[in-house]
Amino acid sequence: MDNIKIYMSRPTLFDIPDDAKIRFNDSDIVTGGRGYNAWWSKEYQRREADDL
Repeated sequence: MDNIKIYMSRPTLFDIPDDAKIRFNDSDIVTGGRGYNAWWSKEYQRREADDL
């Protein structure tokens, strides 16, 4: 499935295949569940730094 856009807050539990490519904000591309979790960790740090 290509070019699918999903708008949501971070889902807590779901399985992401290791080879799945996920693009955040039309720029950041990550691979698999590890990439997904790493991106969200950085996003939480960014939000905290920006007092959001």
